[in-house]
Amino acid sequence: MTSDYEYDVGLKDQDPRLLELNKLYGSILTAVDRRTPITQKEWIQAYTLIHDMCTKLDRHEEGVYCHYAMVIKEHSFERLHQLEKFRDDQLLREYNERFEIFKTSTALASKICQTLARFWIPQQQNAKRKVREIQPLSYLVWRENTYTPLRENIWNAIYANILAERDGQMKDKSLIRQFLENLAILGVEGNQKFYEDEYEKRYLAETLEYYNKEATAFITSNPIEVYMGRAENRILSEIENCKVGFSVFPETVTKVTRTMNTSWIENHMESLQDKFEGLIREDKEEDMRRFYFLLDRVPDGLKRSAKTLEKYVAELGKGYVGEMAAKATAKEAMEFSATLTKNLIALYEKYANLVRNKFSNHVLFKEALGRAMKEVMNSKSGKFFNLSRILNFYLDRLLTGVEKEESDKVIEMIDEVVELFNYFRDKDEFGEYLKRTLCKRLLNVEKRFNETSERHLLTRLKEKQGQPYVYKIEGMFRDSQDDNTKRLRDSFAEWNQSADVDGVSISVQVLNESHWPVSAGEKFVIPGRPAAMNKCMSKFEEFYAKDSMSNSKKLKWLWGEGLVTLEYKRGKTKLLLTMTPLQSAIISLFNPVDGAAPTLTFQDIKERLWPGSSGTADSGRSKLTGSSASALAGIDYNRLLTAALTPLINPKRPHLLKQTKGTTGKVGQEDEYEVDVVSMNRKKLAFNQVIANEEKKRTDEDQVALQKARAFEVDAAIVRIMKARKVMKWPELQGEAIKQLQSRFAPPIQMLKKRVENLMEREFLERDPNDATTYHYKA
Repeated sequence: MTSDYEYDVGLKDQDPRLLELNKLYGSILTAVDRRTPITQKEWIQAYTLIHDMCTKLDRHEEGVYCHYAMVIKEHSFERLHQLEKFRDDQLLREYNERFEIFKTSTALASKICQTLARFWIPQQQNAKRKVREIQPLSYLVWRENTYTPLRENIWNAIYANILAERDGQMKDKSLIRQFLENLAILGVEGNQKFYEDEYEKRYLAETLEYYNKEATAFITSNPIEVYMGRAENRILSEIENCKVGFSVFPETVTKVTRTMNTSWIENHMESLQDKFEGLIREDKEEDMRRFYFLLDRVPDGLKRSAKTLEKYVAELGKGYVGEMAAKATAKEAMEFSATLTKNLIALYEKYANLVRNKFSNHVLFKEALGRAMKEVMNSKSGKFFNLSRILNFYLDRLLTGVEKEESDKVIEMIDEVVELFNYFRDKDEFGEYLKRTLCKRLLNVEKRFNETSERHLLTRLKEKQGQPYVYKIEGMFRDSQDDNTKRLRDSFAEWNQSADVDGVSISVQVLNESHWPVSAGEKFVIPGRPAAMNKCMSKFEEFYAKDSMSNSKKLKWLWGEGLVTLEYKRGKTKLLLTMTPLQSAIISLFNPVDGAAPTLTFQDIKERLWPGSSGTADSGRSKLTGSSASALAGIDYNRLLTAALTPLINPKRPHLLKQTKGTTGKVGQEDEYEVDVVSMNRKKLAFNQVIANEEKKRTDEDQVALQKARAFEVDAAIVRIMKARKVMKWPELQGEAIKQLQSRFAPPIQMLKKRVENLMEREFLERDPNDATTYHYKA
């Protein structure tokens, strides 16, 4: 009697049928063992005998059951004696082979005993007796009498096989797999638990101990980089071997994985983490891939390394930006802008590729890189230009061909700049500067305008920020489309019966003022402009007033935009000079009078261009009266003239004028100038380059305009919110306003408070008399 089954009741019964049955059982088992089929006669004889003993009046079912168990027990003992002499792989091979035969023979016996299984066995089970089906009974007998005595030898054989595999030997993995499949069968009702108790727990414990010792010894005597390679190989090979050997129990693979992670990773986490920054600094990408492979396998294994990456990239990026902050002049800062932008692009691309290719785009590293780049892109870049302006300088060089790149490369670089733009907190600022530089590109016909690249930039910005962000930029494109200019040119030529006005060719672009970033300071007029310009202007204005598509619009000429081409002749020398309208007006003043070119002072030039001006150097502001006063109100024409003259007198480049008094190359209000054309063997000269100090002043002006625009946006957002909600407490209003505005810029809390106060003064809002933190909307 055992705890799992009963079979010894009635063994002393001398029923002659049982003796015959014993012989039949034995013949069936030995026939299978010899791999020879039993005869049809033997089958019918055994089946009939068992059927009769289970159905006739003198039936003896218990004897059938118990004698079968007795025969199986004796058979199992025989198999034990046969297997005891084997060891290692030979033991596994022989054991598996004999158990396969045992399964076949007991399956055959189960079929012969169908009558017993159909009636008597269910009755005994219902009576709570430990009676089994024939084949489960066979397995329990085998487990008790064959497997259990061999258990330790079998374990030693399996573990020796595993150790040899770990040492690099080629072993037959099917031996372990087949044994484990058979072991599961021996569990009968509790296959999983039997497998875990008999094998899995011991295997996991031995594996943990083995690899704990190996990992500790290896990391002590080898560099971390070598250790990571060893850890990766060990983990992958052990798991792969486990998948093959334990295919019938896949949950074991998960447990083995946890065991390997503990031995190779968790136990040495600090040592691995401490090395990570060094791997980044030394650009050891393959080692970083291994680091990620290891640390991603354990809970929270990547948090510290993600923070390390964030800190390192932020420090590196801010170091690049710090180089810009160290520039002493606006000119140096402008010249360094392309280098800084390229450095930032390279920084982002390098670590974005690292995250994508070596860290599998893991969310922790993506977020860490995003935070680092946001910190870099919103850091201070010095006293001259912020990073929004610097990126626009680079885009301008890229799109005008100063950066000598192929068209595909230009598109690629635009994409990279837009990726950097995405990390700005104040994206509206970048947009304002972009409109400024785009304005120059669209209106400067001498520069190469790459419409494909420009529209690609527009599309990418629209993808990132939506349609409202690029609305005005699209308007600028519409205004400058060749079709509009061509229609005006053709209509003017038809109306004027010529495209020229007194021999001067004229092409006019009419712009929608609401789309273009033209400040009040750029809407100056030039009362002392050349007569040829006056004639062209008057003729076009006369045409425009009569044009059926334009007669409701008023024209304002922009003297700081567009280009004028002049022809210079002196003896055999002939040059084409390209410059702004203001510069052309200046140069026209130096046309010869009575055969001699005049010498003019800074004040002479200013007085001739703007007759009646004060001429004082202190204010530099217009003090005219009458019609000219309104045109020049608030205009610093000392600054306008300085910016226009500087390219014309640069002694290091082709120039048209030289200073006879004053500091060479630097415009002063006490200077004198005369004609001195130096072409440096060029046939065409252009004088429309940007002056660094002038760009700095424009940047400051743009900042003032930007703050005004932001104040309007904040007012509009607060009014929209309060109109919908009617009553709100300050923390809720503040949070909702920031939420609405954050896609364009991050409004400071102080600015929000100031705008709320302003809206109360203008009677859009009022404060609750009983609660100073609550506001009411006034309809």
